[in-house]
Amino acid sequence: MQLHEPRGRRRHSLTPHACRRTALGAILAVACALAMAPKPAWAHAELIASRPAANSAVKGPAIAIMLRYNSRVDPTRSTVTLLTPNGKIRKIAIQDKSAPNVLSATVAGLVLKGAYALRWQALAGDGHITRGEVPFRVQ
Repeated sequence: MQLHEPRGRRRHSLTPHACRRTALGAILAVACALAMAPKPAWAHAELIASRPAANSAVKGPAIAIMLRYNSRVDPTRSTVTLLTPNGKIRKIAIQDKSAPNVLSATVAGLVLKGAYALRWQALAGDGHITRGEVPFRVQ
């Protein structure tokens, strides 16, 4: 005895091959959606502005230092040093009350006229360290 389904109604069943194709299609769709989702913008800290400006002339004996970056920097693990005209290197204490993307300090005692350079090392939010130098002159 054979059972028949009523006319007009069909029973659908997927073959194993069709099931795999459907599952792969769903996985691919989810992977594409995740790849296109917005991600946090982690970037190396690049210097975008400084005071004193690069190659500028300032009057001593005290100057305000401001280094602004394109991303957040860690002031506790970043450093700023000053190269003096006579070749000595002074470590500069970074102030804590800056914006998240700024390192600032005040340097006193610049009585020697001549070429100076601020050497900086910044730790960015992506965990990478960048370095640079800002040359300037004291009049």
